Amino acid sequence: MNSHKSVIGFFGCGIDEIEEERFDKFNRVRQEFMHILEEKEQKTTVEHDIPISKVMHDMWDSKGVWFWHCIESVNAMLALLADHICPRYSVRLCSEVDEILSKFWREDSEVIVEKKVAEEKTYDEELRRLFGRASGC
Repeated sequence: MNSHKSVIGFFGCGIDEIEEERFDKFNRVRQEFMHILEEKEQKTTVEHDIPISKVMHDMWDSKGVWFWHCIESVNAMLALLADHICPRYSVRLCSEVDEILSKFWREDSEVIVEKKVAEEKTYDEELRRLFGRASGC
């Protein structure tokens, strides 16, 4: 089971819907998990000196955890960036960022967007024709 599905199952929402009250609940559960993990690490002998809990804390503090969810879920990417990553850097998303990110989603995304804009224009014109309205209304 991937982490996106496990979040949906546990919290009844998608990863991009973890905000406000859901974020508080998510963070409480995360902190409880981290506490248990740290206790287990203290009682366990390992072959390396890098505690998993430290890596997980670092990822949480740096917002890296949200970055990895962006890679895992293209649909959630913009919401995760806007809600969790950009505020850390005092950055807001804009149309230029949307355009750049769309290139990661699909190589020829600009062609698809142009096609969809043309289809919408044709659709609007067809509606106007069907309802007897002039093109400029």
